[in-house]
Amino acid sequence: MNQINHITVFVAAIAGFMAGALWYSPLLFLKSWLKEAGLEKMDGHGSSVYISSFFFALVASYLFAAYAPIHSLQSSLLSGVVVGAGWVLTSMGVNYQFSGKSIKLWLIDGGYHVFKFLIFALIFGLWK
Repeated sequence: MNQINHITVFVAAIAGFMAGALWYSPLLFLKSWLKEAGLEKMDGHGSSVYISSFFFALVASYLFAAYAPIHSLQSSLLSGVVVGAGWVLTSMGVNYQFSGKSIKLWLIDGGYHVFKFLIFALIFGLWK
């Protein structure tokens, strides 16, 4: 288990959370995501959705800090790819397949998590 720098964990969680705001914005995938999710517009989510989303990013950041091999920027980035694409994206793929969701929606949602873990990896790798 790695020595945990709580400030780095918090910064990575904020960055990962903010990455979601960008990922699901009109600049990137909002229009496609709405279409694939079968929604007409982004309904006003209450603050609890954003609070819980940040909480989940914080938990993921702590777990990444604790268990990912972060000996260098390269090892950290490799860990980000393994966790994001190898574990999260593939696990989501099983659920999306059985629930009949589109591949495009899976790629948008899963792609965000790959991006988030790469951001975590970059921050932890550079902060080392």
